[in-house]
This record gives sequence, structure tokens and C-alpha cells, in this order.
Amino acid sequence: MEIRFQGLIAFAKVGNELLAVLMNYSQHDPILSIPKPAYDEDNSTVTPDFSSGNKKCFVLEGHVGTSLGSGIPPTGDITDVPQMLKGFPQGINPHASLTSGSLDLSRFSAVFHFPPVGMLSPLGYYAKQGDFNAQKHGCIPRSLSLTFPFSGPLTFYMNGDMSKKVIVKLDVVVAITNGSTTSAGGHYSAYANFFKEPSTTIYTPTNNANDCTKNPNALPVPACSQPTDLEVDCSPVRYP
Repeated sequence: MEIRFQGLIAFAKVGNELLAVLMNYSQHDPILSIPKPAYDEDNSTVTPDFSSGNKKCFVLEGHVGTSLGSGIPPTGDITDVPQMLKGFPQGINPHASLTSGSLDLSRFSAVFHFPPVGMLSPLGYYAKQGDFNAQKHGCIPRSLSLTFPFSGPLTFYMNGDMSKKVIVKLDVVVAITNGSTTSAGGHYSAYANFFKEPSTTIYTPTNNANDCTKNPNALPVPACSQPTDLEVDCSPVRYP
């Protein structure tokens, strides 16, 4: 099975967990997309918020976990995913609501808790390489993928409530996305809200003239909401 990620998402190791932190930003939609045949309508306790083509679509809010538990999965080479320090040199500590209490929904739309299994790797890349503060970074992923063996129905627990279940009954590709369908560019500053400390200095990634030749035939992210125009300043980031 596979979960593909795209949009304003920080991949953060916090304590003994890896989190996918979907930032709250204007006109961005935090969505879980599931192929219609794979959605277990009979046993799920949460109904879709809407449908799009052949997909069932669920708006994400708060903490989201799975029946596989939580932890830190093995990763492939994710060094291409920019460290947050490159863009936010004053950022040190994650905001406290990521680790305890209720999630601050003014900063974060949702947090997905990774299972301790599978393999997380880059999927697709932007066509041009990127820079931070005129310093070359190189290729920047536009999407990531978590793959893991399918051993029966997978349950997503929604909004921190294990009674709120979205069940995937087939071995399919699902998507967790946080993109904008109405605006392009200028989104990177949203990551400043990840940190406890104020960020007065922000280095936004920019394209340079060099082509990125990594994985040019990457498979798409099958999302209910397709972003208007993803650019490097809507790239995923990693912490620390």
C-alpha cells in the first residue's frame, strides 16, 4: 500500500514520532483522498466530505493516526527535502501544541502520525533546482511516498478520536495533500508557524536555471483537490 504526500507539509521528527504537519494557510485544503472502491462504507464511521471523480474525499483536522500505530518509519534518501533551518534560521523548537494538548488550529490544519513501518522516500521533483538565500540547495521534491505491506484493512483515526474511523479495505494508493486550488506561489512563509520562536528572517526557496533530472517520470499524486501550480516555495520541508 502507498500514501503519497504533496503540498505545504512539514515532515518532523518530534520525540519518538515522525509527523506530517499540514500547515494552516489561506486557500489550502488538507485532504485525505481514497479511491472509491477501496473505501469501506459499511464499517467506516466517518462519511466523506465530498467526492471527486473516482475518489472519496475527507477534510483533515487535528491529529490523524492509523491502525498501524505511530513511530518513525525507515526512510530512503530524503536529504533533498529542505531542512527548515535553511529557510528559518531562528527556528529552534516546534510549537508546543504539536507535542501536547489540543492542536493549535490557527497554525496547523492537521497532523498525520506516521506508522513505524514502511519506507518514506521522495516521489516527484520540481523541474528546476532551488536555492535558499542565494545558496544552492539542488533538486527539491514536490511529493513524497510512504510504502508498506498491505496486511488487511487500514483504519485512519480522524481528529484524535479512535471512534472516528475511515477504513481502506483494498491495497491502493491514497493521498494526503495540503495544496491550493486557487493561488500559486508565495506560500512558504506559512512554515514559520511551525516554531515556538518568532521568525523575523525567512529565506524563501527560489528556482535557479539548473534542471533537475531526478525521477522525471514520477507517478502523480491522486488527490481530490489538484493544486493550481506547485512551485518550489510550496515544497515539503523536514525538521530538524
